[in-house]
Amino acid sequence: LGEPGDARRLLGIAMAGGDAVGLTPLEHVDDAEIGEARHDDLRQSPEAALVIRAAEDLAARLADVSGARAAPNPFNAWSFPPQDTHTLAFVAQALGELMGAVDGADAAPSPDARTGYAKLASLTDATLAAWDAFKRDDLATLNASLRAANRKPIEAGGETP
Repeated sequence: LGEPGDARRLLGIAMAGGDAVGLTPLEHVDDAEIGEARHDDLRQSPEAALVIRAAEDLAARLADVSGARAAPNPFNAWSFPPQDTHTLAFVAQALGELMGAVDGADAAPSPDARTGYAKLASLTDATLAAWDAFKRDDLATLNASLRAANRKPIEAGGETP
């Protein structure tokens, strides 16, 4: 993360991807919490290095779980294919494609569609477990650093369905 807004952009991308799979990812993220953690007032505090490092670690882990990548124009980030199949972006895309194939057919789901669904169901469960672990563990690490710097912690959104 080289620019002050990179972490915030990744959160925005992940929030959009999370909505695609029916999640309500991190909500109410305020500029001073992640993307703007490099502000001079925070940089002057002794906890600044910990907050900045925790924010960068959180952004990297978020990119791993969500499949999001930073792009010059965040509205075009969707055009980059996921780099891993164990990401929210891949699962959302794969489930959408399967839904389109099943919904567009004039017959019951084919054996291939049923097999694809079975494979995606286990992948979806594993990916959602990684998302829950991200909210539970990785976010808690950043929140501890934010609290130590007398900053408002970030609250996770709704629960995974």
